Amino acid sequence: MDVLAPGLVAMILAEVGLTSLPGLLSSYRERGILRRLAVTPVSPTRLLAAQLLAHLAAATAGAALVVGVGMALFGLNPPRDPARLLAAYLLGALALLAIGSVVAALAPTPRVAEAAGLVVFFPMIFLSGAVVPRESLSDGMRRIGELLPLTPVVDGLRAAWDGSGPGLLTLAALAAILVVATAVAARTFRWE
Repeated sequence: MDVLAPGLVAMILAEVGLTSLPGLLSSYRERGILRRLAVTPVSPTRLLAAQLLAHLAAATAGAALVVGVGMALFGLNPPRDPARLLAAYLLGALALLAIGSVVAALAPTPRVAEAAGLVVFFPMIFLSGAVVPRESLSDGMRRIGELLPLTPVVDGLRAAWDGSGPGLLTLAALAAILVVATAVAARTFRWE
C-alpha cells in the first residue's frame, strides 16, 4: 500500500489537472462566460484563479479520501516526510493544472479539450509509475516514462512517503514544468 498510495494520489492530480480543468475552461470560453466577465468587476483572471483553487481542493479531497481509506482499511502507513510530501504534492498539482491550462488554451472546443486531456492522461498514468511500477516496464517504455511530467510527481510523492526525499532534482523538475507550462498557457490562452 505504501507504494500504491502515492501513485493513486498522483493519478488523482493528473485526472483533475489534465481532463477536468481543460474541459471546464474551454467550456467557459465556448459559452462566452469569459467574455461576459470582462465587463464585470470580476476579472477573468480571478475566475481562472478560483477554478485552479477549486480543482486543487477537489484533488486534495480525493487524495485525502484515498489516504484515509488506505490507512483505515488497508494498513497504509503515514508518510515519513510530511513536509516534503506537501512540497511535492503542491508543486505536482500546480504543474499538472498548468499543463491542463495549456490543453484548455489550445483546444477549440470542450470536447476536444477533454479528449486531448485523456490522450495525455492514459499513457502517462501507465508509463510514469502511477499505476504500473516503472521497474516492471521494458527499458524503452521506462525511458519514455522518465520524460513524462507525471513521473516526477509520482517519484516525489513516493520518496516523501518512504522518507527518502524527494530530492532537489525532482522538485526542480516539477518547478520547471510549472514555470514552462504556465508561460505557455499565458501566451496561448484565448478569452473568446
